[in-house]
Amino acid sequence: MAIIRILDAAPGMVLAADAQDMSGRMLLGAGKEITAKHLKTFRTWGVTEIDVQDSAEGEKRAAVDTKADESVTKQAQEHFCQNDLGNPLIAELFNNCIVQMQKQPQKKSSVKPEADKKPARRQLPQSSRGQVSRYGRR
Repeated sequence: MAIIRILDAAPGMVLAADAQDMSGRMLLGAGKEITAKHLKTFRTWGVTEIDVQDSAEGEKRAAVDTKADESVTKQAQEHFCQNDLGNPLIAELFNNCIVQMQKQPQKKSSVKPEADKKPARRQLPQSSRGQVSRYGRR
């Protein structure tokens, strides 16, 4: 049995305990196989974690966290430099940040912004009787 986040759950997993919403209403009983429709229902009712029979998903998540690129970890540490990583909530946010950063493609900008380039002036509309200025007709 393993408690996993809804975001890590996948169709085909089997519940080890009843899935309940925030008020205790049972949404799906223990021993039932989870479908995509169930996951959508869980998200709708605010369920954030479920208890599943297969613990391989939790181990897979831990493996992803330990395989983080050093550059991604360093970048995440820069974002969290003012935070206490000993706090379980902050540590979870830190790990989620690393996972999300790994999923995003690395952005490499080959175009350098020109500092001395002036912005283009806005063109004023032309009327049939003459030019229209910002302050009215001329």
